[in-house]
Amino acid sequence: VITAASQFPSGFQATRLGMVTRGLPHEGKDICPRLGEDGWTDWWFTPNHVHMGNKRAISMLDFYHTYIALDTNDGKPLTLQYAQGSRFAVSRDRIHARPWAYYTRLLMTLSRFARPQEGYWMETVWYDVFHPEYLQSNHSICPLPDVNSTLVVGRDVLASIQQDVLNSEVFRGSAVLTVNHADIFMSDPHVLLGLQKVLATKVNVIDFAVAVKFSGIDARLAKRPDGRTAVKVEYFIENNKYRYRPEGA
Repeated sequence: VITAASQFPSGFQATRLGMVTRGLPHEGKDICPRLGEDGWTDWWFTPNHVHMGNKRAISMLDFYHTYIALDTNDGKPLTLQYAQGSRFAVSRDRIHARPWAYYTRLLMTLSRFARPQEGYWMETVWYDVFHPEYLQSNHSICPLPDVNSTLVVGRDVLASIQQDVLNSEVFRGSAVLTVNHADIFMSDPHVLLGLQKVLATKVNVIDFAVAVKFSGIDARLAKRPDGRTAVKVEYFIENNKYRYRPEGA
């Protein structure tokens, strides 16, 4: 089941909505969300994400093309969809789709250092390891939101919210989400719960410290060429309710 997506080298991330809230209508155990691109959060970014680290000279694109796809790095942006946390099952036939030498070379590369950066990148490439005939450099597994509709939170960086919350009694912000069916999207209470949980998780606070509401259609983006509607979301975080999540929670 595909639950997350990362784009390289930008570091943008998208999360399947079923991962951030329970009871989401139409969410199932299919490999892709049943709502298509509306089954995902908009793209978000945080500079300290583990996929952004680079403890070695090799880049993610170089690593992917050299050790995973076994082709030449063309320099084009790469979007990878994957099971978050590398939680998946795979058949023997799928494992045998690659020769023994392929895995041996990959293992040697990952074993050169303690906690290599490539180990974090492996989370995103397992599908391509076991599906050499359907590499994500050439094909997309699931429909995803337009990467140009990145979720903007606070000062454009989710990690900056935490410090802003600490420095103010009430931290306010807004975001724009692009969806296919605005009326259905805005009337579904599970959507707000999902957005609340996304923000709380990224800021590292308990859920009820975050309040989210729809403020209507963004007039500037109401008529998009692709037929999608831009919905404006406002949120605020109350400092007196701000708490760090217990470690491991």
